[in-house]
Amino acid sequence: MLKQKIAFFILLPFFFTGCDHISEHFESHSHDDHTASNTGTLSLDGVKKWKADASTSERIRVMKSITEEYKNRGESLTPAEYHEINMRLSSEVDALIQGCKMTGPAHDELHIFLGILNSNISSLHADDASKSYKAFTDIERNLNLFSDYFE
Repeated sequence: MLKQKIAFFILLPFFFTGCDHISEHFESHSHDDHTASNTGTLSLDGVKKWKADASTSERIRVMKSITEEYKNRGESLTPAEYHEINMRLSSEVDALIQGCKMTGPAHDELHIFLGILNSNISSLHADDASKSYKAFTDIERNLNLFSDYFE
């Protein structure tokens, strides 16, 4: 758990590298406020889903297709395959962040989603195959939950 938290805070600055509104974001929010918003749970925009931009939706679709490639292997995935999945998903998260055009509360909710997703992606490097498998199944679940909160 500590490793996941450390990885999350190391990756946190990368969440902002691609957004057009970086300076605006930091001028209007303290670092403490932003960190707290990224560790919460996902919620809807009242009773409706948040609006995701096309780039974000495409990156999520690609990440789902990556996990689909490995899904049928179940617990027989090798450490090398978990590493490959980690690298591919991390690359897609980076592309998602670089293409980010979202703003406001939808953007904040996306960061909560990405914080949860990245925590699971970093767990794919676990020394224990059962922990890696659990992280993989959590990633699948997280990616499927995206459509429950974003459109």
